[in-house]
Amino acid sequence: MTILILGLILWVSAHLFKRLMPGPRAEMGTAGRGLVAVALVVALALIIWGYRVAEFIPVWNPPSFFTHINNLLMLLAFSNQRAISITSSLSPLRSSALRLLSLSVTSLRTTQKL
Repeated sequence: MTILILGLILWVSAHLFKRLMPGPRAEMGTAGRGLVAVALVVALALIIWGYRVAEFIPVWNPPSFFTHINNLLMLLAFSNQRAISITSSLSPLRSSALRLLSLSVTSLRTTQKL
């Protein structure tokens, strides 16, 4: 987990480098871009490595029938998303309600033990 957190810290630091320290970043010129790119590649490698070695922590173990319910709800979510894209001329309130419904249905995901 430590490797994953270090990767995330490096990722955020590389992205905020230009905002937090514009003077030193400007002095580096185009070499600063290369440095940031290398830092991002290293950060991504650390994130992937840290994720792979992190211990699995089961947060929720749903009943097995939830897999079928999840698949059905995903079909409904995709059909709602398609309906929203087709009916873009709806009132803003109705369109927002449909988007909220499709987002909430899409977010209902189940996890399975490996």
